[in-house]
Amino acid sequence: MTNKDKLHVFGCSLSCGTELDVERCNKVTEEQREALWPVLLSKKLNLSTCRIHARPGATVEEISDNAIHALNTEDGIFIVAWTWPQRSNYWVPDNIIDSRLDGKDRMQALVHYANVVKKTGKARPTVLQAYPLLAEHWLLHEDNLYWTLRYLKNFYMVNMTAQALGKRVININVAEETVPAVDFISDQTIPNAKYGAEHTGYLIGAGIVEIESKVVDHTYYKYWLDTDVLFREEGLHKHMNDYAKANAVDILSGIHWNRLGNRLVAEILYGQIIG
Repeated sequence: MTNKDKLHVFGCSLSCGTELDVERCNKVTEEQREALWPVLLSKKLNLSTCRIHARPGATVEEISDNAIHALNTEDGIFIVAWTWPQRSNYWVPDNIIDSRLDGKDRMQALVHYANVVKKTGKARPTVLQAYPLLAEHWLLHEDNLYWTLRYLKNFYMVNMTAQALGKRVININVAEETVPAVDFISDQTIPNAKYGAEHTGYLIGAGIVEIESKVVDHTYYKYWLDTDVLFREEGLHKHMNDYAKANAVDILSGIHWNRLGNRLVAEILYGQIIG
């Protein structure tokens, strides 16, 4: 076996077996791993091994960072299953942390807590709804525009890295929506490095950075359009849901794919890749 026989898969919970047999379960046994679509797909492609870099709740940044690292250190075929753009890494200012660290409600974003909070020994939370102050702070500087640009930038970095290294990346849009072509907000404020203060300078007027007027005019967006993306318009998640309804089959365990769902994903992706 050589490194070139490997399939590397990056993504979120839809790529690593979450809820495969049991709802709300992230643990995967060796036997269950053999039923996951990345492993099934690697066998269809006659690859000797499959390395799954995905993890439940992974953000766009995490997927990008892991993919770029692997591209620089490994060989093989690289599949990047891009998750929902709204998932973001956000460094939380120390001054708005409170003691409510074990809420269970989720929003479509993850939070990286500062080291001072981690040293308390309390569980690392990944929620925003339980923290009104944090949610208010986060929403002040997070919107569809920010999510879109961050998504496109990370997409660009991964694919340009692969291109520079002469390696193959297969991009899959997992999310149910495509990238929105929204207008830039000309007076968008730039968050303070530590506290995300509301008034720290403006993108336009302060002359901090020159940007185009619309996402569709941006280099990142044009690159995304010019690059092959499987399920660009509808997303693999929606495609699978529509397939299940049309064929009256049950492919879900909780909100993730069960064994049948994983098998169908592998077959569909195999057809797309070799086609």
